[in-house]
Amino acid sequence: MTKKLEDLLNMDDSKEIIKQAEKQEKAQAKHELTHEESFRDIEDFDKIAKALPQVKGLGDKADAELEIFRNVP
Repeated sequence: MTKKLEDLLNMDDSKEIIKQAEKQEKAQAKHELTHEESFRDIEDFDKIAKALPQVKGLGDKADAELEIFRNVP
């Protein structure tokens, strides 16, 4: 874009616009890597959760303990 058009349309310098776009692309790439790492961490957590034994009746015990406090004046 020419300097006259930039001035006429009250736009930033085209070089500045390109720099801003490059910064946004870098930030986007960094976010995508973090997103992929998050999925990997979730997959690892699922594997660990499946490997652990199930504990039955734990929720019922907690509910019973909380009922004791409800009845206290």
